[in-house]
Amino acid sequence: MGTTRRKATRFLKDEKNISYIYFSPDSKWMVTTNKDYTVTKVWEIPGGKQPDFLKDEKKISYIYFSPDNKWMVIRNRDATSKVWELPGGKQPDFLEEEKNISDISFSPDSKWMVTRNMDATSKLWELPGGKPHDFLKDEKNISSIVFSPDSKWMVTGDFPGGIAKVWELPDGMQHDFLKDENNISKIYFSPDSKWMVTTNKDLIVKVWELPGGKQPDFLKDEKKISYIYFSPDSKWMVTSYFGSTPKVWELPGGKQPDFLKDEKDIIISIYFSPYSNWMVTRNMDATSKVWELPDGKQRVFLKDEKNIFFIYFSPDTKWMVTRNSDATSKVWELPGGKQPGFLKDEKNISSIYFSLDSNWMVTINKDYTVAKVWELPSGKQPDFLKDEKNVSSIYFSPDSKWMVTGNMDATAKVWELPGEKQPDFLKDEKKIGNIYISPDSKWMVTTNRDTTAKVWELPDGKQPDFLKDEKNSSSIYFSPDNKWIVTTNIDDTSKLWELPGGRQHDFLKDEKNINYISFSPDSKWMITKNSDYTTKLWEIPGGKQSDFLKDEKNIRFIYFSPDSKWMVTRNKNYTFKVWELPGGKQPGFLKNEKNINSIYFSPDSKWMITFSGHKVTSWDINTGIAIERLWVNKEPSVVKILSDQWLFVAAGKAVIKMDLKTQKGNFFSYGDAESLNYSFEEIQEWLKIFGDQYLRPLSDEIKKKYRIKR
Repeated sequence: MGTTRRKATRFLKDEKNISYIYFSPDSKWMVTTNKDYTVTKVWEIPGGKQPDFLKDEKKISYIYFSPDNKWMVIRNRDATSKVWELPGGKQPDFLEEEKNISDISFSPDSKWMVTRNMDATSKLWELPGGKPHDFLKDEKNISSIVFSPDSKWMVTGDFPGGIAKVWELPDGMQHDFLKDENNISKIYFSPDSKWMVTTNKDLIVKVWELPGGKQPDFLKDEKKISYIYFSPDSKWMVTSYFGSTPKVWELPGGKQPDFLKDEKDIIISIYFSPYSNWMVTRNMDATSKVWELPDGKQRVFLKDEKNIFFIYFSPDTKWMVTRNSDATSKVWELPGGKQPGFLKDEKNISSIYFSLDSNWMVTINKDYTVAKVWELPSGKQPDFLKDEKNVSSIYFSPDSKWMVTGNMDATAKVWELPGEKQPDFLKDEKKIGNIYISPDSKWMVTTNRDTTAKVWELPDGKQPDFLKDEKNSSSIYFSPDNKWIVTTNIDDTSKLWELPGGRQHDFLKDEKNINYISFSPDSKWMITKNSDYTTKLWEIPGGKQSDFLKDEKNIRFIYFSPDSKWMVTRNKNYTFKVWELPGGKQPGFLKNEKNINSIYFSPDSKWMITFSGHKVTSWDINTGIAIERLWVNKEPSVVKILSDQWLFVAAGKAVIKMDLKTQKGNFFSYGDAESLNYSFEEIQEWLKIFGDQYLRPLSDEIKKKYRIKR
């Protein structure tokens, strides 16, 4: 922060009467307005370069940035609003007719923008083109908008204290499962966007499963919940309370482990490791505790630590770094909590980066003047960054053999780990904005703030020039085999380039508004999806477009088998279809399957496993025959196929091993006394097949509800 302040002082030294300052989410843009709102300026951080595209704007009253920092919206005191595209300052005109905008909200992926007007109406705009969607035209008095993390769900309403409506994007389908909910005060989504939690002003909390709105009732007796935390894998939820003990809930079933039952102090924050196998709770009394999931075993190695205010985990979750309020940091080795002492003399660390293999750690201090590299587990400190000042960001290659340091002056350097060699091929590059590295770590693409892009070949830094004429690059995609690059531009066009030569294939030249690109595992197929959810399948390298998806609308997700010979599509209504490649033959064996929520392939692509509620079905892909169906007591949480033969399913306390070739297997353990949290529809299906003799243990309430005699 010290360095940033000194730099800011220089380029603002002649500015007078600044009254408001706005920063973009990535802190790379700053907007200043003077106290009478007549002078507004944009500044590029850290250098202080001042683009002039706001020079004619007067009376700006508020500024909004999108989460991806690519859009800036100004609201003027004359009730007009304008949109600017960063970094170039291009001004789309789709808001020019809009008057009296009072507030603006962006979706997490920055592809949706909602404007709310002073006449209590609202509009939804699709970016980048500014296409308006009219399904909010009859909605009045929207005061709050919440998007799901995947930006596919939007909740609008007059809350806190009012009603709420759920909309599915992009088509605006309105789900009515909140129609009877009044006085909603807060909404939470899980990271995977499959769970929504609502709290109302009476502190009644409800859980909703998306997309259907099924409402598990395991929170029905919970009162006075103050906050809700989800784990990264969305399998754990923690509820904290006003003045009472927090609770842990296992999703989807709502099983409540009791390992927090003796925690009396108020939890003020919770940190989960990337794999959700560790949880750290930080309490009001400044103490912290470590819990190992799923059993809730408490590791005591933090018992003497006070005032921890931030926690970092390595990608493999074998290392944890704690940062304290006294500016000290400590490293802990998991699971035992052994504390290497190599950070003991480090003060004022503000950022920590791990390599993907968790063998390297970089620390940066808070004034950006000191960056250090640490080798794990030894703590050995190579000194090759000792002369580097103003390092602000770190990029590691997928193989962890290359590190790129980004500086506050927008320059960058490449380092070959363990650090003996520093290629200098980026020495003349200025204003680097983003860095993309191929899966095999042999190619790197840099995009600059002037929207140009360059390709670099690692390790020597040879620079093919095939992107030299490309302007306005916004995103880069590599194929799994590292032979193809797709560039998407801010003008909504996309191009495909063949490596290493850079030959450009032009079959995407007429495609507009592509917002999603994926490749099959063998890189012979490419999927493009447009903003209207039109999905196309392209054969690489020729670009032949298979047309068997032409009548498929609203495809939401696509799965490929490991051998790339099978493709499964999921539509917005959760219907699934299987396609055989290359011809597009469509076996119909999934057409009657309802509510599939997960699909897995065996490594040899001979078997496909589907989860549908409590039902696990194994399919022979070539014949389409369901070779076995398992009904389990809890919704499955884990599935693995080993040696192309053995199916392992974890559901509640039960662990099931099945031989896919013989359809024989074993329960490793059975969830004795675990209740069955089946839906009404599932129980009706069960009764038709088995009768009621296998439905125990069931509570008296369930038996009465579903008229089960036993």
